[in-house]
Amino acid sequence: MSGAAVCLIHHKRKDSLGREGDSLRGHSSIEGGIDSALLIKREERSDAVIVKPTKSRRKPPETFGALWTFELADDGQSLREARFWRSDPKDPEAEASAEVRRRILEALKNGPINQGELAAVVGGAKARVIAEVNALIVEGAVKRDKGKNNATLYQLL
Repeated sequence: MSGAAVCLIHHKRKDSLGREGDSLRGHSSIEGGIDSALLIKREERSDAVIVKPTKSRRKPPETFGALWTFELADDGQSLREARFWRSDPKDPEAEASAEVRRRILEALKNGPINQGELAAVVGGAKARVIAEVNALIVEGAVKRDKGKNNATLYQLL
């Protein structure tokens, strides 16, 4: 065993609703063939990044943030010093997903509900609600059944 690690950088798709790991560009087997995947996100014109695990064969690390700082050399072009500092992660997309999930779970406390009613009660884009409820199904918090007239019903497990 050499103790070496191979790290690859890969781009994500622009249209990524649902589980973050599903946003990799290319074939779905890419994520299947790796031990860990970290999604690194940065808001435009921001020095803050968020590092979020999307896959881990073992216990995943917690999401963390970092702040990029640098000092230019006297020529104004080259770096004299650069560093990442630990910071608290602020991930608006993750916060929005958590809020949609909270609303879904709250709506399902009253019993089974069909897809259209769930989207109406939760509010927001129907595609976002469906993506988040599907993630809750994968996580084992919600169950999907077929109801009257082949309607899709969701309920808490």
